[in-house]
Amino acid sequence: MENIEKKLDNIYGLLKIISRKEIKDLILELITNNDELLLYHESDGEKTCDQLNEITGISTGKISLCWDKWEKNRILEKIAQSRGGRGKKLFNLEELGIEIPKK
Repeated sequence: MENIEKKLDNIYGLLKIISRKEIKDLILELITNNDELLLYHESDGEKTCDQLNEITGISTGKISLCWDKWEKNRILEKIAQSRGGRGKKLFNLEELGIEIPKK
């Protein structure tokens, strides 16, 4: 089983490399301002909407809408938690050559 997981991880890594430009283009199409880029970058699956609101200045309602949109477009996964959901980015902006904005 461990061998299969390792092979799947390798395939996933290769797909990310092959699709790098398309992924970057998709992210830049879906995320059109620096506040949302910062939100995507900070969406690590650990931070709550309230924490992300403090970091980005984006309302918790808007954060939820962004996460819905990004999940639908497969650049983020939602993680259920006992006290509200979390969002976890699937791609590292720096690895894609996208500059991470500062707040």
